[in-house]
Amino acid sequence: VQVMINGNLEKRIIDVINDHKKRNDDKGMISRRLTAKKLQDVYMALQRFSFKTEHIEEAMKNTLLYGGDLHSALDWLCLNLPDDALPEGFSQQFEEQQQKPRAKFCSPVSQREPPPRVVDNKKKENVPETKETNVGKEKEVSMKEWILRYAEQQSDEEKNESVKETDEEKFDPNERYVHLSAKLSEAKEQASISKQDKDKQGQKVAQEKIRRIQQEMAVLEDHPVFNPAIKISHQQQNEKKKTPSPQPQETTLNLSLLEKPDGAAKEDKVKKKEPLDIRNFDYSARSWTGKSPKQFLIDWCRKNFPKSPNPAFEKVPVGKYWKCRVRITRSSDDVMAMCPTIVTEDSMQAQHLAATLALYHLTKGQSVHQLLPPTYRDVWLEWRDIEKKKEEENKIETNKPRDNFIARLLNKLKQQQQLQSENQPKVSEGPEDSWENLVSDEDFSSLSLETSDADNLEPSRILFKKLQSSSRYQRLLKERQELPVFKHKYSIVETLKKHRVVVVAGETGSGKSTQVPHFLLEDLLLDEGSIKCNIVCTQPRRISAVSLATRVCEELGCESGPGGKNSLCGYQIRMESRTGEATRLLYCTTGVLLRKLQEDGFLSSISHVIVDEVHERSVQSDFLLVILKEILHKRSDLHLILMSATVDCEKFSSYFSHCPILRISGRSYPVEIFHVEDVIEATGYVLEKDSEYCQKFLEEEEEVTINVTSKGGGTTKYQEYVPIQSGSGIDLAPYYAKYSSRTQQAIFYMNPYKINLELILELLAYL
Repeated sequence: VQVMINGNLEKRIIDVINDHKKRNDDKGMISRRLTAKKLQDVYMALQRFSFKTEHIEEAMKNTLLYGGDLHSALDWLCLNLPDDALPEGFSQQFEEQQQKPRAKFCSPVSQREPPPRVVDNKKKENVPETKETNVGKEKEVSMKEWILRYAEQQSDEEKNESVKETDEEKFDPNERYVHLSAKLSEAKEQASISKQDKDKQGQKVAQEKIRRIQQEMAVLEDHPVFNPAIKISHQQQNEKKKTPSPQPQETTLNLSLLEKPDGAAKEDKVKKKEPLDIRNFDYSARSWTGKSPKQFLIDWCRKNFPKSPNPAFEKVPVGKYWKCRVRITRSSDDVMAMCPTIVTEDSMQAQHLAATLALYHLTKGQSVHQLLPPTYRDVWLEWRDIEKKKEEENKIETNKPRDNFIARLLNKLKQQQQLQSENQPKVSEGPEDSWENLVSDEDFSSLSLETSDADNLEPSRILFKKLQSSSRYQRLLKERQELPVFKHKYSIVETLKKHRVVVVAGETGSGKSTQVPHFLLEDLLLDEGSIKCNIVCTQPRRISAVSLATRVCEELGCESGPGGKNSLCGYQIRMESRTGEATRLLYCTTGVLLRKLQEDGFLSSISHVIVDEVHERSVQSDFLLVILKEILHKRSDLHLILMSATVDCEKFSSYFSHCPILRISGRSYPVEIFHVEDVIEATGYVLEKDSEYCQKFLEEEEEVTINVTSKGGGTTKYQEYVPIQSGSGIDLAPYYAKYSSRTQQAIFYMNPYKINLELILELLAYL
């Protein structure tokens, strides 16, 4: 919509704006809560609109440095960039809105006199005179109608001028078609890149752009001056681009563990022979009862490519070692071939390794590796970690210019904030910063997190240093150093200093539940610059909260136990609380922390929140994560650590704005299996026949007639039922022959549908 105002009124508005700029030194109020994260959000939002990098930086310099936000940056771009530099959506929508007809205002004068179609310079000079005469003659016309009528006349003049200009300029549909075809190819490339990166938002934007370009091209094809030969040549070029790849593709991962293309392999042979990566992937059939990787790949291809032949395995000898190349036919034109660089001593292991590599490529994003034997599962995880590390390095490299620009802009903002606070200390922030007003000023004044909540940590520091020198602490420190998580102590602490939210993904037995809170407590108490140290670690079960707090107290060297006089660690569960004045680390259940949130909605007394076993999804844990995400926006000094198993840790990272993930490997312990008969044999348990855990059998009886002769010569008959004797009475498999008769009898008569508490007591006493 175009609004025309009087020239004098326009001058008055400009004068008012200039006066306001002079009084405020040409600078608006800058928000005190601008952070690097918020500047990055503005930058990325403008990138999603397909603005160029140099234009984004220029817009942010000219708006955010003067109290602007995302909306003002968009306004600056739309007002200052030419139509050719604007993204496709912005310029086209603007043109479509201009083409829409709008209802015209018909004044009494315009009804009597026909509207002028051709406007001369003379008539432009007479426009103010006609306005004055109209106002003088017709007083009943209101001021609003007079302004609308004048705006209508001005718009008619501009339309007539634009018609003249378009008549003079000849429109060439062929040039426009070639220009659009180039844009279409760029849009298709962008769509394919977004599809590979699994960027759904980018795919939608690219598809919308392709749809609009194709619509405009279809309109140009119907133009009478359009040359059809352009369309044919354009299609031939597209076919030439698509044809040169009928050969089977060698899909590689570009990792040091996987094979390079054939050309690169020949060059490497000419230069130097790299040392072979020889590994043994043998796994005993007793420890693994599932499918082998080769059979798993064959079954997967049969299910997903039913019309294709089975994968073909080609053995490649490397001296006395073996490799294997696998070929998978997905369709008649799509053949995938790959070969790992790792060599094995056995040709069958080489086939299994090649099948593992093929599954890695075919099932990306799925947890198929959990269905493979342990040795091949480990190499799968190794490939995945190397690929993710390379992706992160590339991401950091591509985002380096953006991060440097945001750092420079943030420094300028801080300098201007200091100048404004010196010149205008009493001026409060305006309500226009809607995109960053996440909490009201009253809430901030009531919280005063950065000043009033500073704790006196000196007594805790003195106590901790005293406990560190105790023999108990030093003895358990050696056991702690053997845990897998202890190697990642430095990386966990440093990552948490750089990021406010961190996901720690560790397998069972890594020691993350006891050591990560211990690492944070130690770092905060030994760091003289830390102001606040109150760590809360939530557990899904009460027994885990109690046992973990007890263990951490022992590792800290606290002799009084959780919540004691000189104890830095305590726990709180329902109906029981073991905390003291010196407690700095609290283990509690999820419900206890939710209860705390009812009393203190911002958890102002807490510096770090650790949510353990976050992969065990429940209503309480999910609700807690939603609230913590809101609090993180409102509190800049709160840190959150999510500790999870290796399952679904990417989901939690994406929920908290793709926070970093630290992966910790676990360790397995030797397991020895004992069956019931082994327990009975070892404990010497005897199953009584009248026991409630003994099952009763119905025995067959035989009718026996007995004749008894008396002294007088008479005989008397008696009938009795006698149970039939059946040899030994116990018929067990030959496996039980090595056990004693007491154990065999207990196994034969024990009721399998009832839990034998007597046997459990015997086992506990034996242990």
